[in-house]
Order: sequence, then structure tokens, then C-alpha cells
Amino acid sequence: MKRCLGGARGLLLAAACLLVATSGCGFVVVDGEQTRSDAEHSGHRHDGKDGDGWSKDDKDKNDDDGECLTLSCPGDHMSHTHKGDRCCVGPDVDKDGIPDSCDNCKLSPNPTQRDSDSDGVGDECDNCPEVCNEDQFDEDRDGVGDACDNCEFICNEDQADADRDGVGDACDNCRDLSNSQQPDFDHDGQGDVCDDSCDGVSGVLYLYKDVVKDGYDIVDNFKFKVRITSTGTTAAFDEVYEISEDSPLYIRLRAGTYHISEKDVPPGYTLESELDVTIPICGIANATLVDDKHTGKLEVHKDVRLTEDKDPTCDVEDDTKFKVRIKSKDGNKVDEIHEISEDKPLYLELPVGKYEIEEIYVPGAFKQPDPIYVEVVEDCPAEVTIVNILRRAKLTIFKDVCNTPNDCSVTRSDVTFTAHIVATGDTPALDAFFLIREGFPREFFLPLGTYEITEEPTPGFTLVSPLEITLDKDGESGTLINLIDAGTLTLTKDVRLCAERGPECDIADPHVFSVHIQSTGTTPPFSTDIRLSEGNPKTIGLAPGTYLVSENLPLPPAYTPPAPFEVTITSDTDTARTLVNLVNRAPVTITKDVRQSLETDISDNTCFTVILNPATADTPPGQVVRLVCENQPLSLELPLGVYNLTELVPPGYVGFNIPAQITVVAGTNTVSLVNLITVEVRLRKDVVGCPYESEPACSAHVFSGTIQAIGATPPLTLPFTFSEGHDFVTQLPYGQYQVTETDEPGYTPQDFGSGAGVFIITVPGNADWTVHNCFGDNVTCREGVTPDM
Repeated sequence: MKRCLGGARGLLLAAACLLVATSGCGFVVVDGEQTRSDAEHSGHRHDGKDGDGWSKDDKDKNDDDGECLTLSCPGDHMSHTHKGDRCCVGPDVDKDGIPDSCDNCKLSPNPTQRDSDSDGVGDECDNCPEVCNEDQFDEDRDGVGDACDNCEFICNEDQADADRDGVGDACDNCRDLSNSQQPDFDHDGQGDVCDDSCDGVSGVLYLYKDVVKDGYDIVDNFKFKVRITSTGTTAAFDEVYEISEDSPLYIRLRAGTYHISEKDVPPGYTLESELDVTIPICGIANATLVDDKHTGKLEVHKDVRLTEDKDPTCDVEDDTKFKVRIKSKDGNKVDEIHEISEDKPLYLELPVGKYEIEEIYVPGAFKQPDPIYVEVVEDCPAEVTIVNILRRAKLTIFKDVCNTPNDCSVTRSDVTFTAHIVATGDTPALDAFFLIREGFPREFFLPLGTYEITEEPTPGFTLVSPLEITLDKDGESGTLINLIDAGTLTLTKDVRLCAERGPECDIADPHVFSVHIQSTGTTPPFSTDIRLSEGNPKTIGLAPGTYLVSENLPLPPAYTPPAPFEVTITSDTDTARTLVNLVNRAPVTITKDVRQSLETDISDNTCFTVILNPATADTPPGQVVRLVCENQPLSLELPLGVYNLTELVPPGYVGFNIPAQITVVAGTNTVSLVNLITVEVRLRKDVVGCPYESEPACSAHVFSGTIQAIGATPPLTLPFTFSEGHDFVTQLPYGQYQVTETDEPGYTPQDFGSGAGVFIITVPGNADWTVHNCFGDNVTCREGVTPDM
């Protein structure tokens, strides 16, 4: 019994035969199988019978006819022209599955790629999703594009329009009365339609629009251009406005007589008569322009074919949906997007005139046709057919049967598998089953697109993974791999501080270990490495036999490897083993020494907080926080490894050569932490001789310099800044320091006997200094002021 492959697509599949070639325009089912010699493979693509990988009847084997008009990757719904672009590739910044090279919203996830207005910008990031505006201009930066912004130059994100006249409230000169033209005769900021004031020289014209067809009133909101010109002795006036049935014109004009006509009337409309009106002073003139609408019928049909040949055998019954854009070319302002397919043609009634019909959404399996131009007239329906050529290529599917993922030496051509192929995405529908054996690949000529290939369960065999294939013009191949059902080995990892079982010995350690599995004895050759860590067990399928499991060396010093062991695997059973690593630890002693200076030791029982954190990935995890004092050293056991050391120093102390890291090795580890007592030191500033008129700026001048330890004082270089009333205060260990003030032009430092702007202080002896500067070259000031000690 034959089964239809993909509905009404002419693809037939018999139980033991499959589509393998093409002839002319139709699909041909070829019975039987290829010979074994023609089908031998080692995972490589096989060619066709003539050796070139294509059917002999394929007239464009290289697809170099320049007609690559649509992207051949799924997800692109824009049908942008990318000639020669084989497939969308590259990075995907927004992680929506569409590569940036063909993503219509590169920074906003939109896997559907919906683009309602077909302007090349996806709805998700389009500032006018329903109005075509490829440039995305937004003059007022309110997030609404100029093409659809009802206040183009005034920010109004909410687009509020109380009177629904198309002009937003933010810029409407009559918010509660419709006046889309916004006329304002007296330029007072209030539109004519809501301006009750009368200046004694003007009146108001209420101009309405009415559209009729065959003598009957219809609803038609086409925007007409009306021309209003003054006549007789009325002051010169000649302006053009837009008007429609839903948007009449209310305008204040100078009182007098006017002629009203229409300009640029499209072929679908005829003005019944022009008007002459008289506008009284402070009065109202009402007038209505009537247009007759002329329409005709347009039928748009769809035809999917294998080639452009008119031969009936080249026709394909296909219900794929396309999108067409119908746009007027002579002013009728028709711009519509419709969905169309072979089984659902379009029947439209349009204003008479000329139109362009263009396909704007074409799935990748089809060639995009050129636009069609047609004229719609009243008495005779216009009929057009859009032809799409179905593009096809060769898909080759292989079969491999393996003992294990690394051992495919077995051959099982005696087993027949049932495979299932389904078209996905916007690929023309296909849902069919076919038979395949190892050594006998199957070949299809299918429409370009994406396909998923799975298998029906076969006792004794497991499919490794389904195939997901994107078929492009160059053809594609894939291999369905089955493993012979065997047993499984599940390995888990446990890292412990001691061999005993219990919470006191268990730790959570994320270290990843490398484990080697090797077949032994008469078991078929097999060798693999797996990565194993706590909380992430690994299960691997193995053929029946014996295997040696061991950890790859060397390991970090903190870990002891488990002894290698053998496991025996039998069919249809799961064997579980745990690899235990003991953590190697060593004693660590941290001592504290508090000193007044490097030469003078003191007794101080202040306790300091010490924090140890693992510094490398090879060091087992775990933070240590402890107190250490001079009279109470810290003793603990730590896993071997490298640790970052942080000491929390209380006020009045400073660390001296505290190590940033310590390395714990096998044996005894001792760390000594030295702290020095500190004293508060204050530097004051006094500027002498500032002129009265510049006293504030002069005395507020900011000076800078450095404090540097000298002699046997622990090394230290400390920058400082200060000014009058803003002292520099710091903590310094006992010792001697040289204070150097940076030279400031216009401010002369006193000579302290050790060089201008340089002096020595001793801590704790000189803890409070005032440093004087003389404004300008004032000799008396420089020689007459003694520094405060």
C-alpha cells in the first residue's frame, strides 16, 4: 500500500522503495536498492549515479543563475535579497536563534521575525510597526517614529488624541474638536474650528467630503487634495488642503467669494462638480464636495511549479502561504498586504488604476518572482497569476550501527530501520516514513528548507540522536547512528576530609576530575575519558565485557586518587560505582607579634581577625575566619593548596609585611604576622602675608607633598594635601619621616634648616606640626616666622 509523502505533493513512498531521483518535472519512485558496492561508506556523502552528486536532469547543478533571491535559512520572514547568501551564519547577540546577519531585530529577541509593515525592521524593535519606515527616524525622540507620530516635533510617547483627528493632543490647536488641517486664521494658537472670536473681517468655511458609488453613498476615507482660491474682489488666496469623509475641513478665511476644486484626483474618483461659496463676515459657509468612485475587480492566483516550463507535469499542488503587497502606482493610495496560496486566491475590488503586485514573504524553498504590474478597469475583471518555482536539492541519509560511540566497527546490514522525516519551519509540508539499512543510504530530492529525521523504536538498538538538517542549494547529508543495546556504567564522585562516613568528613567540592575507562581482556577495544565532579554523575553505555576505571594523574596536591578498579558490564543492567578522593591536609600555625617599632618589642594582647580563602581552582573550597593574638597563636589543619590571607587591622595598628598569600604544603607550616603601633599625626597650614583684597583665595590655596619614612623606620611613602583650616591627619608607626612640600609658585616655604619646604619629624615626638608659607617674595616673613612644633 502506497502512502502520500507530504499530502498532495506527488511524493509517493512504498514500503520498500524510496524517492531517489528526478525525471523531468515529476518525482519518480524507484523500486529496489542500490548495490552494496555503490553504497559503501565511512560517514562521507555519497554522490549520485553520474558521480556529480546531482540528478542528470538538474539544469542548474551549481545554482549559479543569480536567482538566489531569498535567504535559505529558517526564521527569515523578510525575503530581503541576499544574492549568493547560502545561509544565515554568524553571531546571535540577542540569543533568539536568528543569526545577526539576517535578524531584523539584532538587539531584541524575536524568533518569529514578524514584520507587519514589511519595512525590514521587526515589530519587536520597529518604532512604527504598522507603517513602513525603514529609516526609523524619530525627530522628537519619544520612541514613536516620524512616519506614525501624531506630533512629529513634540515628545508625546502616549500618542493621546482626544478628538481622533490624527493630530496628538500635545500639538493640537483644538484638542476637543476634530481639525486635522490645524488652520488658525488669526495665528492666536487656537484653531479656527474652536476659535469663537471674530475680528470683523473673516468668517468660517465648513467643507465636507462625500463619496458615492453608482449613486449610493458609501464610506470611503480617501484623502483628497482640495484647492481653495479667492475670486472677485476678495483678497488674493490660493491654498491646497487635505480632506476626507472622516476629516472635514474647518477653516477661517477672510470674508468674500471663493472657488473650490480638487487637485491630483486619482483615476478611481471623479469630482461631480466644483463649488463657488461666499463666506460672510463673522458667519459660516457650509459646502460639500462629492466624488464618484469607480472600481474594478482584481483576481490574483498562485501557481507553484518545479520549473518555468508550462508542461502540466511540472505543476505542483502546494498550499504554502505567501504574502503579497498590492500598491497603487497612480495616486489611489492603496497599499495592502494579503496572504495567498494555491488553494486561496485573492478576489479584490479596487479603485480603477494601475497597481504593482509584489511578493514580500517567500519561504526559502521558493524563488521570488518579479513584481507584476496590472491595470484595473470598471468593465472587465483583471486576472494575474504569480508563479513560484520550487527549489530542490539532494538529501542523503546514511545509517551506522555501533557497539559504543567510539566503536563503529560492527556491520549490521541485516537490520532494517524505519525512519520518519518531517519538514519544519516554513518548509513545504512533508511527513513520511522510509526504510533504511546500514550500507544502503537513501537519497531524496526535496524542497530547500529544514527537516527533522527520527526513527521508530527498533528492539535491541538505540538511536543516538535525531537529525536536524538544513537543506540548501548545495545539498546535504546526515547519518542516523544506532548503538547496540548493552549495559550502562554510572560513575559518581565523592570528596571527603577523612575516610569515615559522616557529615564531619564530607565537603562540597566542585573540582572536576578526569576519569579514564579502558576495556580489558577479550572485551572489544574501547577507551574514553570523562569529566566527573561531585553532584554531576555520568552514565555511559558500554558493550558487555570488563573495563578498568582509573583517575588520570597527576592530581592537585590536595587530593589522593582512588585505587583503579575493574567493573563487569552485562546487557540491560546498570552498574554504579563511586570514586572517593581524600583531601590531604597539613598543620598550620599562625603567630602574632605586636611591636612599638621594628627595634622595640612590646606586650600587647589585642586579637586580630585573620581570613583565609582558597586562591586557586586546585585548592579545596572553604573559608576560614579565626582570631590570633600574641598570647594565643592560631593552630589549624588546612587542605594542601594556596590561600589568600586577609588581616582585619583595628585602629592604632598597621600590618608590617603581612603576606597576601600562603601556600600550605605537606609537613609543618608556620606564618608570623607582625603589627606596629601607630600614632595620629596632624599637619596644619598657615599662609602669612596675604594681601587684603585676595585674602580668601590666598589662604584657601591647597598645598601637597609626601611623607617618606627614613632611617630604620619601616618603608612608607604617603602623599598628602592640606590648606588653612583643612588639616592632613593620618596614622604613622613610630620612627622618623621626611616631610616634603611641593613647591607652589607665589608661595614661599619657610627655610627649616633642611632645605626649603623640607623638614624631619619624629613620631611620637612631633605629632602636631604647623607649616608656614609666605605669600610672594616677603623676606621679612620668611626670616621672622618660626615654625610651630
